[in-house]
Amino acid sequence: MMTTDSQIYSDIQSKLEFEPLIDHTKIAISVQDGIVTLGGVATSYSEKIMAEHAVKSVTGVKGVANEITVESAPQFMRDDVSIAKTAANSISFDIRLAGETIQIVVEKGWVTLSGTVKWYSQKEVAESCVRRLYGVKGILNQIVVKPTVTPTEVKNKITQELERNALIDAAGIEVETEGSIVNLKGKVRNWSELREAVNAAWSVPGVSRVNNQLRIKPYYS
Repeated sequence: MMTTDSQIYSDIQSKLEFEPLIDHTKIAISVQDGIVTLGGVATSYSEKIMAEHAVKSVTGVKGVANEITVESAPQFMRDDVSIAKTAANSISFDIRLAGETIQIVVEKGWVTLSGTVKWYSQKEVAESCVRRLYGVKGILNQIVVKPTVTPTEVKNKITQELERNALIDAAGIEVETEGSIVNLKGKVRNWSELREAVNAAWSVPGVSRVNNQLRIKPYYS
């Protein structure tokens, strides 16, 4: 039978309790038709994102609305200038971002990243450099990936990457390209497969945006 909302709720509670870096007692959970809403409080932006990722791994979850509020403990609170300086240092010291120009703007703990990079993985690295810093309440990642290959090359490379990945049923996924923009369509079995497919698309150089139109098939136990 199909996984019920009550079963998903119970599984999420167990999953969060199992995560040592998440204070599950401060996180509120609601589930409706497989869509999970997270509320409550986290002491860092990193904890907020970890909770989201943990929930996405639970069977039956179709979507997540992350409404957790970040409230740093008094000893970890920092002003915007301090956050900006630390973020700039963290990014500049990461060898994977060498030669790339990334700008940082901080307002009330919210960090906006902009600039250009060659690979999507570099965009993720820049965000990860900031995510773990004290005082950060949220991140808006506006870094642009420079197109370096043709649309046909992008489509072929993504298709090959999907076929190589043992965790993905490539036959159920359709790849469309519009310049450096990729559209993924079709159905996957779970969040893990969806994430793997999206990551495969982003791993190709020159991809500036992935429109994820994949749908998760109903789960039966």
